This record gives sequence, structure tokens and C-alpha cells, in this order.
Amino acid sequence: MPSADELPLNLRELAFKNAITVRDDPDFHKDVDKLIDSIQRRYQTPPPPPQKDVYTLIGEFYRVFGTQNWDEARILLAEIRATGKIPRTFNADTFESDIWDAIQIHDRDKDYSVLQHMVGKVAPIRIWEGLLIFWEAYPNYDPDNLARFKPAPPKPIRKTALDLLPKPFAWMPISAGKVTLIPDDTDKKESYLKQDTIYTIPAFDMAKYPATNAQFKLFMDAGGYAEKHWWTEDGWQAKLDGWVYDNGWKKTGKAWTQPRFWDDSQWNGAEQPIVGISWYEAVAFCIWLSETTGENIMLPTEQGWQRVAQGDKGLIYPWGNDWNGNLCNNSVKPYDSNQTTPVRQFEGKGDSPFGVVDMAGNVWEWCLTTYETGSDDLFGTGVRVLRGGSWNYISSDYFRAAYRSWSTPHYRDNGRGFRFARFS
Repeated sequence: MPSADELPLNLRELAFKNAITVRDDPDFHKDVDKLIDSIQRRYQTPPPPPQKDVYTLIGEFYRVFGTQNWDEARILLAEIRATGKIPRTFNADTFESDIWDAIQIHDRDKDYSVLQHMVGKVAPIRIWEGLLIFWEAYPNYDPDNLARFKPAPPKPIRKTALDLLPKPFAWMPISAGKVTLIPDDTDKKESYLKQDTIYTIPAFDMAKYPATNAQFKLFMDAGGYAEKHWWTEDGWQAKLDGWVYDNGWKKTGKAWTQPRFWDDSQWNGAEQPIVGISWYEAVAFCIWLSETTGENIMLPTEQGWQRVAQGDKGLIYPWGNDWNGNLCNNSVKPYDSNQTTPVRQFEGKGDSPFGVVDMAGNVWEWCLTTYETGSDDLFGTGVRVLRGGSWNYISSDYFRAAYRSWSTPHYRDNGRGFRFARFS
């Protein structure tokens, strides 16, 4: 280090004023102590400011707490705790809990505001996705009902009747057209049909075959005889009454649980037409199938049935104008049938002009129409129209496409079945 004499002139005075000279003994120790004291004074940490009184700190805490300055409030609360002199009337734990709750609410509202700003600016699915993430931290908080942007669940894909029903099954399209109903003398006296009447029939689809045992089993497996909502009120009551034939039709009080001949091997083949069912059971099946598939399925009206059987030319029989016992299941001499046949047995032989099978013979088919009034509604106990003739009839007249029969809707025998139609 240079001596004072070696410094520039302008620094010699400054060095002289601030210099501490260390001399030889006997002054050496005194000068060193003086030097140490000077250094300590220069670099000594200033003393901490005097600690605030706990009540002063509490007053400041209340002020910042009231302004919701949570960061400052947390610092003051820590200082209050550090005094170790917290008054009993000041519950530091409660305030700390309140502060953290407030901070969480603040953070929650900030995060939620991000979602609010997305409305009208992004796809709804993005808002819903953001809400799901938000709910992981803040379950179910949604004051603006942003859950309204939840996408609708995909509609379940229903099976159609064509997918659902066991084969053989097909829909045959029936074009719109006209049909003429011609009453006989009995019809004129007892039915709604008093004279030859032309009807215009809208387009619809007809089942190619009569309903089979295998198809009706699906209705039974679905709880068809236990689910009231598939039945009309009168049908449900008839089921509970348990009508049976015993030298006449009688109520037994033993409810139907299956078709009359369900366990009889003569009638219960999978592809044989279902028999031993009432009009009520046929309607219940159609209501079940409509609900299951979403299709509008019901028994055909008698006018629609006859159009399918005759076609545009008004044929006497489904296959033409001449009787031919080889083309359907019947008992017109020389034929003598003793049971129903599988619904495909006469396919391609006696089909109607629309390609519909078994429109003559095998089983009478329930129609929707009320014989006396012509109503096609589902209510009441009035007799209903039957069409087509059945396996045990001995006169060809019954197999004419225009022939009209009828029956009380609770009757169940081995010559009556049904087929169904689909409407737009």
C-alpha cells in the first residue's frame, strides 16, 4: 500500500482525515484497538427496530383483513403469533382458516371466470370439458349453469323389427291405391258396411308372413304378460279374467300367462303361425314391438288387409280369380288339413300381388277394425274383423280376399293368428 506521501496531492488530505496510524510500542496496541473499533462501527448491522406491541399488530391486522388484503393479513398474523402474547379474545386459528377459505374462493372465482369468458367464443363442448376439469378442484360449483353446455348423450341405436325378429320376416311395401269392400246380407244388417264402398289406402308396409311362435316368444321374454302398459285397459282386464273355452267362453279368474296352445307341439313350431291368442294379445305384441323398435307397428285395418290380398286388379283370391287348393293350407275337399303349416310352406305359390304369403288359409288374421262400427281405435270390447280363412275351413268361399269374418276380441282358438303392418 502506498504511503500518504506517495498519493496525489488532492487525495493526501482525504487520506489524512480518514487514516489511522499504527505506531510502534508503546502505542502499538492502542492504535490496533482503535483500528478494530473503527472497522466494527463501519460494518456493524444496525439494531432491529423495536418490536410492535401485539395489540398494535392486531389493530393493523383488522384493517388489512377488512380490505381483503390476504397476503398482508397472513404476514401480520404470523407476527402476532411470533409475539407469543396472543390475547384470549383473538382466535388466530379461526382467522387463519378464514383467510385460506377466502383465498380459495378468490382462486375459484378467477378460474371460473375463464370459463365464463369462453361462452359465445368457443364450441360448447370445450366449455363442458373445461368445467369437468374445474370440478376436479371445485366439485359441482357452477353458478351460471355452464353445465347446460354438456353435450346430449347419443341416442341409443334401436334395432328395427327387421333386425330384431327371428326369420322368416320381411316387410313388403304396399303402394297407395283403392280397394272396394262389398258387404253380404249379414254384413249389411250387423256391420258398419251397408253398401259397396271404395276406400283409398295410403302406402304402408305389410309383414310378408303371419307372426310366428318364434317372434311372439320375444314379446313373452320381454315380460309381455306382466307389463300392463303394453295392453289396452280392456285387454288387461280380459287377461286377468282368464277367458277360456269350456262349452262356451267363460271367465276363470286365472290370468293368461301365455297363448292358449303355447305348450302343444301340434301348434308351437318356431315357424308355425302363432295361434290361440286373442285380439288383445295381438295388439299388445304390436305396442311392444313399436316401443322396442321406434317404428309405428300395428294390426292392419281390414281395408288395408284386403288391398294387400287383392292388389290393384281386385282379385278374388290372392293368386288370381280361380280357386286352387294347392296354393294354401285349407280343408276344402279333397284337402283335409289338421293343423297349421310353417309360414314359408306356400311361399311362391299362393302369394298376393304384393308378394305377401299366406293371405288365404292357414290362420284367420285379426284386423284392427271394429266390425260393427268400422272404428280403428284400440278401445272397447266390440267384435273385431278377421280375414283370410284358416286351415280347417271346408268351403273356398271363406278364402276369398273380400270375405269378412268377425270375433269377440277375447276369443282364443287354434285357427286365429295375426300379422302386423308398419305405418309412416
